[in-house]
Amino acid sequence: MNAKLTRLTLGILAAGAIVACTVNLSFTYPKNGTVVSFTGSAVNQAIPIDLSTQAEVQAHKANVQDLSLEYLDATVSSIGSGNNVTTINGTMKLRPDGGAADGSQDVMLGTLTNVSVTVGTKVHLVGNPAIDALVLSTIKGSGKATAVIVGTADPASGAVGNFTLDLALHLSMAYSP
Repeated sequence: MNAKLTRLTLGILAAGAIVACTVNLSFTYPKNGTVVSFTGSAVNQAIPIDLSTQAEVQAHKANVQDLSLEYLDATVSSIGSGNNVTTINGTMKLRPDGGAADGSQDVMLGTLTNVSVTVGTKVHLVGNPAIDALVLSTIKGSGKATAVIVGTADPASGAVGNFTLDLALHLSMAYSP
């Protein structure tokens, strides 16, 4: 009788451990081939992001407990014809789906300081708790958000921006199986 009780207790404890288990999964959401195009020194580029298309999100959406943007890498992958922009200064923010176009709901991701517009230039921006809250609410909702680059370009007059960015969002997700 004592052996049966011991086995039953161990079985209950094992089941409890499985239920309380959390799985951590890291993945990358790529957004390649985004053309940045503008005339004049003002830069205001919106880049749509759709995490609902990511297999990892689809597979575990109902059980996600936490989602963090570890970092975002933006790389200049090509320069288009007519581009004469040499550097960009400004910010990159994330805007929730349906967020105000005036930027009042944007969440700061990072500052862009003298970013060279040459092939291979990479900007590395690290996530923060406010961004993590936004990406978590994003996948619990539509899965969509917008990365917004706002700033100024050099040369200050006669600037023509025409280049392509590749973005890679490196995310970490905790979910219950």
